[in-house]
Amino acid sequence: MPDPEVTLRAGGDADGGGEAVVVVQGGDLLGLRSWSVDGQELLAAPDALPPEYCVHGRRAGVTLLHPWANRLGADAFTVAGREVRVPDDETVSRDAGGLAIHGLAVPGAWIPEQTGAGGCRVRRVVPATAAFPFAHTVGVVIVLEVGGTVTVATSLQALSDPLPVAVGWHPYLVPPGPRAEWELRLPACTRLPADAAGLPTDARVPAAAERALLGERELDDGFADAGSTTWSAGPVVVELDAAYTAAQVFAPGDAHVVSLEPMTAPTDALRTGRGLRVLAPGERLTATFVLRHNR
Repeated sequence: MPDPEVTLRAGGDADGGGEAVVVVQGGDLLGLRSWSVDGQELLAAPDALPPEYCVHGRRAGVTLLHPWANRLGADAFTVAGREVRVPDDETVSRDAGGLAIHGLAVPGAWIPEQTGAGGCRVRRVVPATAAFPFAHTVGVVIVLEVGGTVTVATSLQALSDPLPVAVGWHPYLVPPGPRAEWELRLPACTRLPADAAGLPTDARVPAAAERALLGERELDDGFADAGSTTWSAGPVVVELDAAYTAAQVFAPGDAHVVSLEPMTAPTDALRTGRGLRVLAPGERLTATFVLRHNR
């Protein structure tokens, strides 16, 4: 069976038409397969990327990274009083160094709660497992506005136990024009230098706002203190609310793509505890980011 999809549409020729395709792939991955404004596709398709860049080997577009974003430095560790044991099976992607990356692709139903021409809301109850022993709910609301702006709100609620929150989103963006001519605009925040494995070290480096052409640069840089900031590549803008306290900028040299990733905690925070928020039982957190195309 094909993966369930919902196509959102807003606006028309006079006011800037937009379209977004929301997909639940294989019942386990949630995100946007397509986002276009005035007929211009702004997301990478899976077949446009090297296989190692696809999330869980299958997805490009904009994908929810759950229950953690980016890499973990080990498969076994303790967080919030519980032991985590990440399996070595098909539910976990691995980077070139063998580290678990992009969260878990585990079977489970996303329950649609509301769908209209310009928006949809889905929810999922996540049971405690050895890979993430914290039962919780996840709800996602995706709204497409006139002019093509997409708002994505992710809510997490702890159930009977505390809930460490380290989720994020991976938007593989394709701004118009040649890659070398994309102008990156990064806000003032804190850079997190990484080791050879791509894991943040203990160092924290104040970073001034940056505005420069991407050129031939290759980036895989992490940032903290990223809440309530704006990031952009060419005319494509990603706006983070205060709950997205971290971000990652990924621009590989062998693909026509750039990823400006909203994260609720830095890479490897689930293991290190650095920058990690833990919700009390019953507590809820909502994190929102916006995709915008500035004409």
